[in-house]
Amino acid sequence: MGNTRILIVEDKQAVAEHIENQLKSLGYTVLAVVSYGEEAIQKTEETRPDLVLIDMKLEGDMDGIEVAKQMRDRFNIPVVYLTDYADEDLLHRAEITGPFGYMLEPFEERRLYLNIEIALYSHEMERKFREEGQWLSTILKSIGDAVIATDKNGSVKFMNPIAEVLTGWKQEEAFGEDLAEVFDVVTEETRVPTQRHVMKALGKRVTADLAEHTILIARDDKETPIDYSAAPIRDDKENITGVVLVFRDITERKRTEEALAQAYTQGRLEVVDAILHNIGNAINSVTIGIGTIHENLVNNRLTHRLVALADAISAHQDDFSNYVENHPQGQKVAAFIIALASDFTAQDEKLAKTVSRVRDRAEHIADIVRMQKSLGRSSVYRKDIDLRKTIGDAIRVLSDSIRKREIEIDIDCDNAPKELRTQESQFHQMLVNLIKNSIEAIDELGAWGGLNELPLIRIKCYIKLSSFFLEVIDNGIGIQKDKFNLIFSGDYTTKESGSGLGLHSIANFAEGWGGKIYPLSDGIGKGTMMRVMLPLSSVIT
Repeated sequence: MGNTRILIVEDKQAVAEHIENQLKSLGYTVLAVVSYGEEAIQKTEETRPDLVLIDMKLEGDMDGIEVAKQMRDRFNIPVVYLTDYADEDLLHRAEITGPFGYMLEPFEERRLYLNIEIALYSHEMERKFREEGQWLSTILKSIGDAVIATDKNGSVKFMNPIAEVLTGWKQEEAFGEDLAEVFDVVTEETRVPTQRHVMKALGKRVTADLAEHTILIARDDKETPIDYSAAPIRDDKENITGVVLVFRDITERKRTEEALAQAYTQGRLEVVDAILHNIGNAINSVTIGIGTIHENLVNNRLTHRLVALADAISAHQDDFSNYVENHPQGQKVAAFIIALASDFTAQDEKLAKTVSRVRDRAEHIADIVRMQKSLGRSSVYRKDIDLRKTIGDAIRVLSDSIRKREIEIDIDCDNAPKELRTQESQFHQMLVNLIKNSIEAIDELGAWGGLNELPLIRIKCYIKLSSFFLEVIDNGIGIQKDKFNLIFSGDYTTKESGSGLGLHSIANFAEGWGGKIYPLSDGIGKGTMMRVMLPLSSVIT
């Protein structure tokens, strides 16, 4: 209390002195006692008191109510009125000034103390509430999403600048209007008006899920694709007092998704070709293995030898012991059985290896099919993927081609994140096409007669500055520098059976996420590095 500074505005000297003595007794600091309104304003401007006690019926040009109004409007200082009586008209005028208390004569010390402390506390709470409101308003006006808030009847009470731009309504124009008038949304396909998320938030008292495929029709009839969600606003008793809508313009996102979908369709042809090629190799291996097994079952020399032995033994069933001991052929039976058993064991081992190879190839086919089914179910939206596993899946699709050529694969992801947030099937497709491109480059160099070292494909991922890099490096045929810009066009290919869509789809994918792909090569016979660069913000969240 000792730090609370009070100004008394009272034109009755005896009353003023009585109040001053009480305040000092309570430990308050009395800055001054003044009798007129103009003097009170001047003293307030000079001293800036924490609270002002004002006689409501002050004599002079300015009565106490006018003085209190200026205290509020000009200085934001709490006021407690002093009066010896209170008629209805006077109280009505006083209420408009927003006082923090009233004191009726007689001015008892205890009541004076309670009125002052309540007024100071209320004014402090009002100040904090006002600051928090301004802080919240500043945040809502600064965020990148559009925000609209309504009361429980659906009347607009707040709009931030982004919402004003998207709807075409200024806040002062929209204030009090029905939300459906300002926030005019229809479904993208049916053009049916929809306010279901707002109604769900109001009626079911829950946050409504994000709405997709929605068109916002602005005041000038401009149409904007948006995503939006709605949540109820609650008071401290959990009563719903309104709804807050958050929505965003997704025009650029839809363009990106369309570009990615186009890239996906184009590049998928290349992936399908790679899949069919590798499944064909696996099926060929299965066919050869099954043929080997069939040949052993149909034309098994060991079976014929066993049948011959059985026939010989059958012919001497009655004198088998004598036959084995004394007959020249019978004396060979034991050695024949031992040798036959050894040959059967060797044959079984060989057949087991063949069956195992057939099983592995069949599992490889099933694995590729399962993987492609899983990726085929992926949507165009992003998800968290395991980077190393995704690279491993791409290699597995091409494993027959890699094994046949004895290509060594080196993976270096030590400086890359464990997970990326991207569109899974398209990222997988990009990896398959990059690795397939390297395999074909190694084949070309081999056909050209220049492959003098073990074939190698190196896959490297890392983060540098604000970008994620994926590099696929091979020691294949290489690229002429004057072809660097041509290889990513949709109709360019150096192969007789190629479509040219593989690298083109990779370029579309990279560009769709705000990145790019570019080749690095010292020329023919020098190998190639395909470097994909994506903004870190597009793959890390």
